[in-house]
Amino acid sequence: MAYDQALQSGLTDQDESSDLMPGTGKTSGASHDQKMLQQSVDPSTQEEDMGTKVCEVIWHNAQKESWAEKCNAMTTLYPLFFILILCYTSTLSTYPSLCFAAPIVPKDGSAIIILIYNIGDFLGKLVYGCLPIKDGPLPLIYVVIRAVLINGMYYLVTIQAWDDLMGNWVVNYILILLMSLTNGHLTSACFNMAPARVADRLKKYSGFIMTLGLLLGLWYGSFVSFVVSL
Repeated sequence: MAYDQALQSGLTDQDESSDLMPGTGKTSGASHDQKMLQQSVDPSTQEEDMGTKVCEVIWHNAQKESWAEKCNAMTTLYPLFFILILCYTSTLSTYPSLCFAAPIVPKDGSAIIILIYNIGDFLGKLVYGCLPIKDGPLPLIYVVIRAVLINGMYYLVTIQAWDDLMGNWVVNYILILLMSLTNGHLTSACFNMAPARVADRLKKYSGFIMTLGLLLGLWYGSFVSFVVSL
């Protein structure tokens, strides 16, 4: 018992003496633990460490999947990718060029057309929560029927076919609302279906692939709209 107490006392004295300056009886100031604590509360050290850790995590996650697996995500999602391109191509080939060429009330009612489209597109994205689309061939059928009907009807409105029937501002505004609602609805459908089609480890690429399809659809649709307006 006395031996254990003496041993413990000796270890305690050794720990205390480790903080003494060599050749003096004074302590060296901050111990190693205190220096580590000071570094941990130093904001510049924290920011540097956090930035380094974030970069390491991003790099580590990027190396988890091979390029073959990343390409596999694209080959799995390419139907939805091209559905988005077709959706926005059919939309922008009609809006705003054909919408402005059709009868408008009042005469300078371009602001009303833009307002109707933006409201309809927003509501279409919300409506998807209540009216989801079942995954499978339905999105492809949906986008093809939409493109044929909307673009065909707008062509008839533009040439004012059957005068009072199609050459009417009411028909123009109804078609704008229908086009914008289906545009928002179909966009939400593609973005919601994409993650479910790929494996869990590849879900993070679905948002990028769908956004790329959306942007390509906007670009190509704008080009088609320019050609149509010539």
